[in-house]
Order: sequence, then C-alpha cells, then structure tokens
Amino acid sequence: TQLESGTDPNFIDPDEQGETPLTLALELRAHLIAERIATWKDPLEITTTDLNLANQAGIRPLSKAKSLDLPDLVTILKSHGAKE
Repeated sequence: TQLESGTDPNFIDPDEQGETPLTLALELRAHLIAERIATWKDPLEITTTDLNLANQAGIRPLSKAKSLDLPDLVTILKSHGAKE
C-alpha cells in the first residue's frame, strides 16, 4: 500500500480544507481505509499515524467520526488513543 511505500499518514493537504489522510477517509466514509490509516504502524517505527492530528479547521479524527455518526470508527480510534 501507499503507507508501506512511504506516504506520510500525517500529511496535511495544503488546500482550503487542509484534511489529513485520516480525516479525508472519514469524510468519504471509507471505513476500511480509515481503519487501515488509524491502525498503521511503520515497520521501522519511524512514524505512526497521529490520531489526534487536526485538520486545518481544528477538527480531530475522533470528533469527525462522531459528527459523521461512524460508531465503529469511533471505537477503533478510541481504542488506539484518539482524543477529541
């Protein structure tokens, strides 16, 4: 996948929404992609997904998942340490 090939899971898109890969996956309701990004661990332990990284609007992934009524992803995010 792109994560294994070096894509930064904490990249903030410089457009006006400024979404992270995780907040964008949540917005698109791409459950499997959001789960993969949220639980991804770099095999070299150089980086992992920051589950508390807000988009440019200041919205964190857990808040976005709650506002979009995605309870399964709320549970996954909480179980991995996400905060509102």
